[in-house]
Amino acid sequence: MPTDTLPASAAPQPEGRALPRAAAAPLRCDAGQFYAQSDSGRVYALSSSGSTINASATLAFDFAQGNGDSSSSFNGLAIGAGGQVAYAYGRGSSKLYRWDAATGSVAAWGLTLPRLPGNVEFPISSLIAGGMNPSITNSPYYFGGWRKVGSQYRFELFSVVGTGSVTYLGWVQGPTSNSDRGQWRPRLQFRW
Repeated sequence: MPTDTLPASAAPQPEGRALPRAAAAPLRCDAGQFYAQSDSGRVYALSSSGSTINASATLAFDFAQGNGDSSSSFNGLAIGAGGQVAYAYGRGSSKLYRWDAATGSVAAWGLTLPRLPGNVEFPISSLIAGGMNPSITNSPYYFGGWRKVGSQYRFELFSVVGTGSVTYLGWVQGPTSNSDRGQWRPRLQFRW
């Protein structure tokens, strides 16, 4: 049976202990169903019909629960295949978080970013996005953020598999203006 975690000897050990919980229902990404993450780590299920979003949100799970990270500047929510796992990072806590539907628990471990080429440090506070390939059961979690180099912005990209260590993947050339970063869309095609 495939697994999305590294062998215990190869993976950094998550901090603290996951609280025992009953299995949770997988997250669903059906038509009109989506998820939003609060700055404090709570993930809510919402629904929409046409252009109307249902104002009532249901708490799906909380990345910070049991981890003592209630105001961690969470970001980078990504949901894996079949809604079985979800990832995010806390910029304030410098941790990665992985929610598992099979156990209903959250693992948290220290986020250490590898240095970029030229021995350049990339600050965790610059991370802005996260994602997974929902069609691959054991997809890595991809995440990154902007870094200015000369007059250009680069989107620096990292990945992690399971609760393993972070790998630097490279960068994509971005816009020349800070105000254009929100509208910029890279023309990339990843081969899975």
